[in-house]
Amino acid sequence: MMLTYNIIAEDMREVYQYGVEILLSSLFTTSVILLIASQTDTLITGIWYLVVSVPLKATVGGYHASTYTKCFLFSTLEYLIQSLLVHMLTCLSLPSYQWCVLYVCSVLYIYTHAPVKNIHHPISERLLQKNRICAVFFLCSDTLALIILYALHKKRFAYWTIATMFMIAVFILPAQRKEMRT
Repeated sequence: MMLTYNIIAEDMREVYQYGVEILLSSLFTTSVILLIASQTDTLITGIWYLVVSVPLKATVGGYHASTYTKCFLFSTLEYLIQSLLVHMLTCLSLPSYQWCVLYVCSVLYIYTHAPVKNIHHPISERLLQKNRICAVFFLCSDTLALIILYALHKKRFAYWTIATMFMIAVFILPAQRKEMRT
């Protein structure tokens, strides 16, 4: 339709198609994560998870599934595993310093390895630099949010922030290994 009315050029068709596919896939995955969160009485933490993870994942890179279906399944499974991880670690009553060590290690790993280049979707050095700056900004923002959450005794949100950083760091590993092999 956009081609018919000369809104986009023919040579940009694939770019726009890819953008629409990513948008729809992301909206569907986000909706399912929020549905799961609402069904498990954790809607607010589900929203918090998305607020922390989406901007950072978009700039640092990491594991990329080969199809939209695999991406959906992987993302949903990641959310469920992270939810279980937070629940288990909370039940263990880990001291705050251990949570902080996990957070600091995760942030340092992300900081030193991001952004990860995706061999299937190469981007310019300029955009890589921009992503690097954005990633550092998001890491700093999330760290400030974590400090505020601890100060306000909102440990459940603090633990979700920490677990999110940990999972992002973990999923940088396969992408980084793939990058090193090429």
